[in-house]
Amino acid sequence: MFDIPQPPEKSSELVDGCPVINLNGDSVGDWIIIFGALYNVFFNQTQQPVPTAVAMLRLGRKYQFPVLEYNAQQRLRQCYPSTLWGFRSRGQAPCPFDLDHSAELLLVVDEGIIPDDVLPVLFYDHLYILNYHNHPDNSLPANTPLVNEKNVRRLFVGHRRLLATYTCKKAWKDAENFLYAPESSGNVIVRPFVTVKLLKSPEINFCDDCRSVVRDALEAGAAEAWRLLPWAFGLGSWAKLMIKEADGKGEIEESNEATNT
Repeated sequence: MFDIPQPPEKSSELVDGCPVINLNGDSVGDWIIIFGALYNVFFNQTQQPVPTAVAMLRLGRKYQFPVLEYNAQQRLRQCYPSTLWGFRSRGQAPCPFDLDHSAELLLVVDEGIIPDDVLPVLFYDHLYILNYHNHPDNSLPANTPLVNEKNVRRLFVGHRRLLATYTCKKAWKDAENFLYAPESSGNVIVRPFVTVKLLKSPEINFCDDCRSVVRDALEAGAAEAWRLLPWAFGLGSWAKLMIKEADGKGEIEESNEATNT
């Protein structure tokens, strides 16, 4: 907090007798949010708009407000967890942000303020949203922010790599069975972590042994796809992301190698 510019000993610019401090390069909106956080006892509400998190991350880091930065980071981690169990449990508690606003967070990824361990699921969620809306009746809202070319390329490569994980997720099926419905590939294949409900359907006449084999194969496939998720978006491995975040580097490094975690 002591990094905030201090007023000069003698200032000719006063407001109500107090010297004016010029804060160059900061958004007025960011400062309104930060001061609201400092002086509003009701700020710790369950849900916040995405710009609030961005302001807390930006100015919390720049001016050493560790509590504000940590608060925003934890909210992001609740929305974009780094474990498969956490990912599947997201719907059990209200998310601090609207997941459909992932594009707003992607706009500031290159600033290095988003925690590294948040990035894989952030990219995955936005990819899923793009695939969901890739239908005539589900067009993206007109005000959806457009991510930069670098991250568009990252999303495209991630989508292709996630398609490749389909073989480990559905290894129990003949791959040729999927080819009859290529139009569904965008929406279906990028969901390798969803708990399979079809095993409980009365229309699926699996015997107990087959149901057990299928369930085990799907769970193993989901775990493998999760392990590869950071690599799919060129982020390395989960272990490397955790180390980077602990070191406070906060920079994305391109990685083309799928490493063990």
